Amino acid sequence: MMLGRLLDYLTARRMTIAGESMLPTLVPGDRAVFSVRAYRKADPARGDIVLLRQPSGEGRLDVKRVVGLPGETVVVAGGAVSINGERLQETYLNDLAEAPARTESSWSLGAHSYIILSDNRDARGVVDSRTYGVVKREAIVGKFLRTF
Repeated sequence: MMLGRLLDYLTARRMTIAGESMLPTLVPGDRAVFSVRAYRKADPARGDIVLLRQPSGEGRLDVKRVVGLPGETVVVAGGAVSINGERLQETYLNDLAEAPARTESSWSLGAHSYIILSDNRDARGVVDSRTYGVVKREAIVGKFLRTF
């Protein structure tokens, strides 16, 4: 266990949270650590906070939450997320995320495909899967470990 933590420390990506898209979980100015080893032997799980390369190809890194997994049908409508027809309970959201969503979106996910959303979904300028669509597994760089 200690060796694993040491390797995570040595292979981690560190960054400062700049925007408000992950409020209330991560606050602008928080310094976060992401394990780049976490997904070498395991796949991202629903609820994981991840560091990913935006699919736009600009090389920009984003911090978002995994909501939809491979093989699922995901619908975002009226501020709620449904997975295969069942509403997803998201205890980590702030009150603003329950406001009516900007758009209604629906995806049927193939292999190695994920839906990644912000926690503060109606913040001005938020970019997530509602904007750039499905995120492929290879775009996910690391898993959030902690703030420091």
